[in-house]
Amino acid sequence: GSLTVQTGDTYVVEITTSGVQQSASSPVNEIYNLSVAMAAVEPCSDPGLSINRGDVYWGSMADYNASLLSVDFVIGSSDDAYAVSVVGCVNTNGVTVSTGMPLNLGYITAAGTSDFTIKYTVPTGVTVYYTTVYATAENICGTAYAYPETYPSS
Repeated sequence: GSLTVQTGDTYVVEITTSGVQQSASSPVNEIYNLSVAMAAVEPCSDPGLSINRGDVYWGSMADYNASLLSVDFVIGSSDDAYAVSVVGCVNTNGVTVSTGMPLNLGYITAAGTSDFTIKYTVPTGVTVYYTTVYATAENICGTAYAYPETYPSS
């Protein structure tokens, strides 16, 4: 059969020499009949980041007095993820992020994880709030992805 190769496509080529007879009398430059099998390699894909919340705590008495609540997170990747960064958070009830953004986490291997902590300033009287954590990553081809979507700049 035939295969159309487009610019940017990646293929694995397997070359076999089945049925080729070699002997001491064969010339070094003899031309062999080769069969070539080509299979498409999985194209560059979404690294598939996911974020899970860990512990929530006051880091110290000074943090408590300053209303700085620490929240631990674990970010994981289903495929190799490059240039992983936590770029910001959108929060409810007047809560703000006091941790400097972006948090550059770097490379996360396929099925790997990275831990990080975000400190939130929680106004007096707030007992519940929601946060959406935004992150970015690139795949091996350098294509950028945003999770859960592009961070809405303020």
